[in-house]
Amino acid sequence: MKPKRKIDQDLFEFVKTIPCICCKPGDQNTPTDPHHVTTRKAGGADEAKNLMPLCRTHHIQVHKEGWRKFCDKNPTAKRWLIQANRQDIILKMKRGAP
Repeated sequence: MKPKRKIDQDLFEFVKTIPCICCKPGDQNTPTDPHHVTTRKAGGADEAKNLMPLCRTHHIQVHKEGWRKFCDKNPTAKRWLIQANRQDIILKMKRGAP
């Protein structure tokens, strides 16, 4: 049986208060959606290095385009991944994975 996922509601609510990392100041589409870098289905936890603050537009965009194309269009997302020490995603992009 799959272990029950622990939800950190306080962290999730805090991330909602952070502006989208891809929007320019003044262009922010609110509210911010905490995007799970590693999806919940794949075992992604509600922890700071796995919750990227994105507006709804950019949240949909990353799901549609995949990491490599999304980061090419939004370099601040790649910087966030590097700062969050998400080498797993960076390596996938280098290997040519979407």
